[in-house]
Amino acid sequence: MNELEHTFYDKLMDCANNFLEEKRFPRSSFRCVKNKESSSIWFNSSLVMRIRIRKNYNQIDFPVMSKQRILEFFPDAQIKKDTVSVIRAPESSASPTSKEIDMFCALIYDLFMRMPHQFSCCHRYMECSNAKRCTDPDTEHALGCEYRRNLQKGIIFFGVNRNV
Repeated sequence: MNELEHTFYDKLMDCANNFLEEKRFPRSSFRCVKNKESSSIWFNSSLVMRIRIRKNYNQIDFPVMSKQRILEFFPDAQIKKDTVSVIRAPESSASPTSKEIDMFCALIYDLFMRMPHQFSCCHRYMECSNAKRCTDPDTEHALGCEYRRNLQKGIIFFGVNRNV
């Protein structure tokens, strides 16, 4: 990871850590892997983004599932088969601006919320409903729960807090 990528990664980690703390996920869930030509940011086993920051250009690739959200922030993003790329021109400043960091943080939050789900709910559904949040102590397991997403949106199907 070159110095510019490291600086960018540190800024992203600040917003990611806020999200991880808010959602009670371990910090180890979010990591950076140095590849030959880029740095990849991962949330558990899902790719969040790939970063290439160079003197001549900056490129950030996102999974294509975030296409609509990315186009809201970056209308000129390049859409490829399996990625959406945000490419910054050489004349722009070497490191991303604070506005761009804020946009990338919003995209990271969106990506976290769109991670693949494996099951509707677990045996804790009533406990979670009454607490208005997921109570699964295994945060990695909780990532697979679709009901957790509903609870985060304030949609409660069971218990004393039922609102649907």
